[in-house]
Amino acid sequence: MSIDTPPRARGTRGRNSAPAPVVPRHNLDAEAAVLGAMLLHPDAIVTAGEVLRASDFYRPAHSTVFSAITALFNRGAPVDALTTHAELIASHVGDIVTLPDLTALMMDTPSAQHAGTYAAIVRDAARLRALDTAATEVRALANEAASADDAIDRAEGIIFSVSNDARSTPVKTATDHAHAMRANADDAEANPGMMRGLSVGFRDIDVYLRGLQRGKFIIVGARPSIGKTAFGLTIALANARAGVGVLFCSLEMDHDEIVMRLGSMMSGIDADLVSSGRMSDAQHEAWDRAADELAQLPLWIDDDAGLDLFRLKARARRLQREGLGLVIIDYLQLIATPEAENRQVEVSKLSRGLKLSAKSLGIPIVTMSQLSRNLETRLNKTPVLADLRESGSLEQDADVVMLLSRDLEPGSPRRAILEVHIAKNRSGRVGKIDLAWRAHITALAPLVKEPFNETL
Repeated sequence: MSIDTPPRARGTRGRNSAPAPVVPRHNLDAEAAVLGAMLLHPDAIVTAGEVLRASDFYRPAHSTVFSAITALFNRGAPVDALTTHAELIASHVGDIVTLPDLTALMMDTPSAQHAGTYAAIVRDAARLRALDTAATEVRALANEAASADDAIDRAEGIIFSVSNDARSTPVKTATDHAHAMRANADDAEANPGMMRGLSVGFRDIDVYLRGLQRGKFIIVGARPSIGKTAFGLTIALANARAGVGVLFCSLEMDHDEIVMRLGSMMSGIDADLVSSGRMSDAQHEAWDRAADELAQLPLWIDDDAGLDLFRLKARARRLQREGLGLVIIDYLQLIATPEAENRQVEVSKLSRGLKLSAKSLGIPIVTMSQLSRNLETRLNKTPVLADLRESGSLEQDADVVMLLSRDLEPGSPRRAILEVHIAKNRSGRVGKIDLAWRAHITALAPLVKEPFNETL
């Protein structure tokens, strides 16, 4: 077929000729074959449509034919050479691709049954072209970026967008459903109370959640000074001690402040005592032991105050090569966002972006979030989902929402108790768990009480 044939580069050049231009990777025969197969059989349209997009075709005319075929198929109209040409005419490109061109595509196709193979060849060439384009963008970044770190972060995102451009997720069949039902029940029976994700660090909460599960977006909401950071660090420390790589993104406190918090939690020593230089020898030894332990943990702290969603994903992808299994953000409202018409739109984009990031990375993302000031004006200080600031999208996107509260009134018997309200849990129950608040080391501990009933 001869439609819109681009000039071909030659591999040789004369003594005085300029170097031949490099032609991007493509396979015109495979492009023609997959289109011919789609014109011949509806099953080929489905097969190719799951793998290809119009932009994957190198020859513009091929891209146009693909778009016409898929448009007909999506409307439920019959697809053949005649109807496709009519669609092209309606799109004002019928003079570029003629009816004889379409007929030739069908005649030259070896077999409609091999549409999947042809489509894979076209897709592979398209990815190589995308990689070439990405390389050009990376070169431009190297010349224009303000810093090497910024250039590397963005370059990783560009390359990852090529490698992670998944076109289709296999649709599960009824047999797959039945197998999953039996497997889940058998696993639960063989392992009563089985964790299906990472521990929060407290057994009572883990029983509700069955752990922080892969690909889930978890929000921990509270008013200032209630204990959001302490709760997040507790989760981070519990998982790092279990060998899980944890990225703790602190947008409010700097690295040294977070490290002092961790030191207090791990050693049991008040950070103010450390800062004052008045530790005893025994306390100094305990602090050193905590430092030695921290040095061995797979825990990364990112205190970039200008962190945005793009950089967060790029850094998480890079750290996954080193065993990253959990991301914790303190806190959501401080993540940098492009300007939008209002704050609610900005938070909606952030919320959706974090949800999709957790799914694409295949790890849980836990983010702290501020609660609305309206909570403080109510007689009932128990937080509810609607107290999440700019709550609409946060409440909708989150798989789990835990709301923290603590009575801050001086002399209150509940001042040393942190209430964890599991307000949303897609995979299980909601409820309330009390934890002990150890103010001098800004840490949490299980509250001593009657034995916990683990029966669900």
